[in-house]
Amino acid sequence: MFYKELILHLIVEFFISIPKDPNYIAQRKKSSFKRKKDITKNLWIASGMAMIMTANPYAMFVISLLTTLVSFAILYETP
Repeated sequence: MFYKELILHLIVEFFISIPKDPNYIAQRKKSSFKRKKDITKNLWIASGMAMIMTANPYAMFVISLLTTLVSFAILYETP
């Protein structure tokens, strides 16, 4: 019984948690954030096409890591 409660607490705390910052939702509705999200989407599409063209698993791994890094850098919002 304890493990079920612990797992439920972890799921609620980490995956379904509400952001602490009240401006977080308002920031996500701004046009600048939507533009950054579109840039990130297009970046992932382009990197996916690059991964398809290179049949090398190591290149796919490096491309996905670099794309993740650039995506976080684009979407990073400082208060």
